[in-house]
Amino acid sequence: LVQCISIIGGVFLLALFIYNLLMRSYYDITLARYKHEIFLRIPLFRGIAVRSALEKFCSSLAMMLNAGLSILDALSLAGQTSADRQITMASRRIIAEIKSGKTLPRSFQGESVFTDDIQNSIAV
Repeated sequence: LVQCISIIGGVFLLALFIYNLLMRSYYDITLARYKHEIFLRIPLFRGIAVRSALEKFCSSLAMMLNAGLSILDALSLAGQTSADRQITMASRRIIAEIKSGKTLPRSFQGESVFTDDIQNSIAV
């Protein structure tokens, strides 16, 4: 009976820790990146984590552009708030390419982190 109670207590504490991490990571980019790195190491969750980070980046970018921010500011903010470091670095490279005179679609095409669907949507 004591072993059963200790196992249930351990599972409860683990569930509480995971819930706390998930809730706090919503507001803290450092924790969000930590959570994202954990999910990237779990084969079952890797694809979901990558697609989720891409979806959040695209949603943030669209929302900022709809709010009237310039493309450079929107890319910078969306990249900074991404939990995926590859997306953050890609957005910095895209900004540098745009500033050097490349078009937006051409800048996105050079980044493998963005899927073909995203690249084609940017091109339109």
